[in-house]
Amino acid sequence: MPVWVVSQGLCECQPEEMHAISSVADEIDRRTRLWAELNSKGSPANAAASVVKSLGIYGGQAGIYRDVTATQSSAAPDGIAVSVRHNGTSYADDLSEDGMLYHYPLTARSGRTDKAEIESAKAAGKNAVPLFVVLGPKGSKIRDVRIGYVVDFDDRSKLFLITFTNEIVVAESPRDSQPFELTSGDTARVLQMVQARPNHNASR
Repeated sequence: MPVWVVSQGLCECQPEEMHAISSVADEIDRRTRLWAELNSKGSPANAAASVVKSLGIYGGQAGIYRDVTATQSSAAPDGIAVSVRHNGTSYADDLSEDGMLYHYPLTARSGRTDKAEIESAKAAGKNAVPLFVVLGPKGSKIRDVRIGYVVDFDDRSKLFLITFTNEIVVAESPRDSQPFELTSGDTARVLQMVQARPNHNASR
């Protein structure tokens, strides 16, 4: 999996890769500004759902929100996932204070909608782009918004591994020497792996 390290507007990449990566750097900058604006309106842990929507952090009913118009590029033809939604009840055991296992969407929607959302979340991980994790029960007007990084995914188990941070940071490789392959009952082990990652900055 390729990793792009973006720091102070500079990108470590080969010249032939520069065009695609510059758009990724712009998207990271855009999300940094969105995070700052959300913080300026109060605690992200107690954000009004209407504010989250008006800022473009989350929209619609999908679990994975990708905003294709803003995030599509040659580096990510299906866009880069902007946020993922977790209502706190579905797959509740897959959520911890430090990270989460996020299940691939498997719906009856027409076309390749599910596939495009999955690819957009993979693009966030492959390009080290942070996404917003939007927590809160259905029907609530309050959202708990966190910064997350897709650090791995497993197509066999249809799961993303997302770790939380306090802020948008220069990301390390989303993959390390530990293979990410899940079987039923592995949830606790993987969440422990999230908590044990070096340089991990837990949000709470």
